[in-house]
Amino acid sequence: MRRLLALALFVSTAAVAQVPIDWTPVPEADDALPGSIRVFESTTPGTAAWYVTADPADRRWRLAAELSPSGTETVTSFADRREALVALNGGYYGGMQSFSLVLDDGQAVASNIAALNRNGLVYYPTRGAFGLLADGQPDVAWIYNVAGTQTAYDVPNANLNGQTPEPQPSATFPAGARAWDVQTAIGGGPVLVENGEVRLTWEAEVFFGGSGVDTTLSRARTAAGYDGDGRLLLFAAAENPGLTLRETAEAMRALGAVEAVNLDGGGSTNLIAGDRPLITTVRRVASALMIVPREEETGFIYDTGDPQSGYREEGAWFESANSPFFGGTPSRLLEVGTEGRAVFRPQPPIDGGGAPLEYGLDAWWVPAPNRATDTPFVVYRGGVAVDTLRADQSDPASVGQWNPLGVVSFAPGDSIAVTADATPGAGTTFVNVDAIRLTPSLTPATEADPPDALRLRLAPNPARDGLAVTLTLQRPAEVTVVLFDVLGRAVRREVARLGSGEGRVRVSVADLAPGVYTLRATTPDATATRRATVAR
Repeated sequence: MRRLLALALFVSTAAVAQVPIDWTPVPEADDALPGSIRVFESTTPGTAAWYVTADPADRRWRLAAELSPSGTETVTSFADRREALVALNGGYYGGMQSFSLVLDDGQAVASNIAALNRNGLVYYPTRGAFGLLADGQPDVAWIYNVAGTQTAYDVPNANLNGQTPEPQPSATFPAGARAWDVQTAIGGGPVLVENGEVRLTWEAEVFFGGSGVDTTLSRARTAAGYDGDGRLLLFAAAENPGLTLRETAEAMRALGAVEAVNLDGGGSTNLIAGDRPLITTVRRVASALMIVPREEETGFIYDTGDPQSGYREEGAWFESANSPFFGGTPSRLLEVGTEGRAVFRPQPPIDGGGAPLEYGLDAWWVPAPNRATDTPFVVYRGGVAVDTLRADQSDPASVGQWNPLGVVSFAPGDSIAVTADATPGAGTTFVNVDAIRLTPSLTPATEADPPDALRLRLAPNPARDGLAVTLTLQRPAEVTVVLFDVLGRAVRREVARLGSGEGRVRVSVADLAPGVYTLRATTPDATATRRATVAR
C-alpha cells in the first residue's frame, strides 16, 4: 500500500485559533490524486487545519462510508483496506458500537442513536448527517430511523435542555419528513451550516448533558459539507490550537459551504489524503468516510454469459464445477492440445475514430493444479493474430480477482480468443475462460520512439517486485522517473543523477495493486514514456 497523508489530531489546549483562515494548496498530496480532488492547508498563524475539495462528477471515484467489520480500527486501516484516495473519521461511537449513521451502496449498517436519557428524561434526537443522494447530489439533513427507513427532515426535533422532550420522530413529524434517498451517508452532528449560513443545532440534536461535544472549548474538529458547485468539502482542524463548534461552522461557511455537518472530533479526528505522511494516530474509530477508486468503471467487462461480449465457442468446451467464477455464468474448460477456441468480440464504447486504442487487458479465471501455465489470450484483427499474452492459470494466488495480462492494441471489430495452444502438464491439462476486462490507457495508443537524447527500456515487464528502468543519455543529467496508475495518480517518483551513456533507476512496485501503469522519464532535454504492468 502506498504511503498516505495522515492528519491525525491530538489533544492540547495551547493557543486560540484564528478565523477566518488563509489556505494554500498541498502539491505533494495533489500529485497522488486525480485532478478533481485537491488538498489545502492553513497558512494562518496559530491555526492547524486542512480541507479537501472533491468534484463528484468525476466517475473515476466514488464516496464510500464503512462501519469497521472488527468493531473499531484506525482510519489508516480503513484507508489501506479500501485503497482510499481520501479518508476521514466518521461519527460517534462507544465501545464497539456506532452511535451514528453509516450507509453505503444504499444500505444502512448503523443508524443515528434513537434515544438518550438526560436527567431522567428520554429525548429522541434527529441528528445531522452528510450524504450523496441517488442522483449524485450532496445533501445534509437531520435524520432518524423510522421503522427501518432513514427519514430526513427539514427541521430538527426541537428539543431543549431541561424541558419536556419532543415526541418521537415519525414518517410525518417533524416537518418535511421524507425517506432519505441516499447511496452513501455518514452521521454525526450537530449541523453547522444551512443555506449558506451558520446554524448550530447543538441543543436540538441533544448534545447537552454529557455527550462530550461541547460548544465553547477549542477542540480538534472534523466536518463534511458541500459548496454551491456541488463539490464535497472535507475538513479537519488539529487540537493544537483547535476550534470551537462555531469557529468550525464559520470556517466551513468561508469555504463556500451551502450545508455542513460536524463529525466526531477530539482524538478521533483524522484526515488522510494523497501520499504525504504528516502525523499518524492509533486511535481506533467505528466508521470512516472515504473517497475510493470506482474500480467497476475503470474498464469494460465482458463475461461468457453477457450478450454484449459477442462470446462464442469452437471445440469441445465444457462447464467447470469450480468457483469463484465471475458473474452468474460458470467458467469454461478446454483440454490443452485439442482444437477449439473461445472468442470475445466486444465493442468498447470509446470513440477512437475506427483506429486502434490501447487497453490494459485483465482476465478472470478459476485456477487449479491442472490448468495450463501459459494459457494464450490472442488479439485478432481482420482474422490475423496481432498480439498474444499468456497467463499462468495454475497459480492459486490468481483466484477470485482480475489478473493483469498486459497492454493490447484494440479496435472495433477486433476479437480476443483463448485457445488450447498451451503447454501440457504431467496429466490432463486445461485452459480456462471466464471473463475479460479492457481498461483504456491514459496515454496515446501508439507510443513514439523516445528522442535520441533519452532512450528508455523496462525489465522485467510485467514486474512483481521492482522495475529496472534502463536509461541511455547523450550527456549527464538529472532524471525524474514517475509511475502513474490508471487514475493518473503519481504512485512512485524517483530522482537520480546519471552520467552519459547507460544508467539504471529501480522503481519498487511490490506493494502496488496489479494492473497497467504508465512510466514517464524526464530530463532537461527530453521525455519518454513506457507501459508497465504490475503482476501479483
